[in-house]
Amino acid sequence: MDEEVMEEKDFSRPVFLRKPGEVGLYVDVDDAVPQDAHAYGSEHLMRVEMNEMLSDHLARADLVRIKGELEKRGYFDGIILEEFRRGGVLAVCFDSLAAIKDMQALFTKQQVSPMFQAIVVDKALLKTMKVRKLTLRVRLWQDEVDACVTEMTHINGVKIDIHTRPRDVELLQTVRRYQRDHLAGDVQKLHDLEATFDQHLSEFLLVVKRSLPQRMDSLPNLKEFQTTMTVAMGTGSAGMEHVRNYLSTLDFLRVLLEQIQDHVLFPLSLIPARCETEKQQEWKRAMKSTCAEMQRLLKPSTALKEATFKGWEGKVLPRERTLFMGLISLVPLGLEKVSDIDHLLDEYATNFPGVI
Repeated sequence: MDEEVMEEKDFSRPVFLRKPGEVGLYVDVDDAVPQDAHAYGSEHLMRVEMNEMLSDHLARADLVRIKGELEKRGYFDGIILEEFRRGGVLAVCFDSLAAIKDMQALFTKQQVSPMFQAIVVDKALLKTMKVRKLTLRVRLWQDEVDACVTEMTHINGVKIDIHTRPRDVELLQTVRRYQRDHLAGDVQKLHDLEATFDQHLSEFLLVVKRSLPQRMDSLPNLKEFQTTMTVAMGTGSAGMEHVRNYLSTLDFLRVLLEQIQDHVLFPLSLIPARCETEKQQEWKRAMKSTCAEMQRLLKPSTALKEATFKGWEGKVLPRERTLFMGLISLVPLGLEKVSDIDHLLDEYATNFPGVI
């Protein structure tokens, strides 16, 4: 794969009608192995046709999915994917000058091409392009970056009316439909699961206590808990349905948080901060951090002592809180976090007058 250097102006690059504050990420074919070795008369012809097919494919790409995959890898925060334009050029803009520097750093470290390779190239694309192997290259031109930085110093703080961005209005409306048609029901289901867990909490604690090794005074993490409970289930211990219900509740919560990422957070990450008020920016950051924190707490390796729901402390004997408090807190904490996101989304969306 070619090095990802920021190149100076090159007249061979595709024409990109750049808008103020934009930079182009130029995606093209670096290498390809056709299924039919004799399909092309020359290397040049192959590259031309391959890049045309790639450009057509990218024009139909789901930018929410691509942004989500980038953010799951910990990259492109504050970078708005606008659209793929002719020639396979991805127009991007930025919420801050820091976001531009972050993107430049990724190119310097030669990380952008491998990321897009992993996200864009799949079996369907290989089949469409009739190739056995396809390697992408993503390039960035320094003259565009310099122009963007200059423009950002003038347009920062200048608000954009979201009604002038039909794509963003549609994204927001899609998010609200998900909230109405799916999230509302899932929040209610989580309420019911928490109520059921609370109702049978004493039985759950008794079963767990009976299944743990004697003199055990703390549970380090969910991985240790699940390992111990799996052994206990294999022996046919009574009351294990309460443990299974607990674990299935955590699984439901994990899936729900992933869906919130896919259907709320990633779409909203494509709406520029300049369209939002300061409060909306705060609410969007709070939704993202709340989701990430709960996902972290649900990881098998996270220390259970980090999870504490104060409202349930009275449900456990003081001498047993070190052992059980983190374990049982995950369910009410999960409900609280998801409900918070649902409420924050209401606040965020309703502060776009005339959109919803």
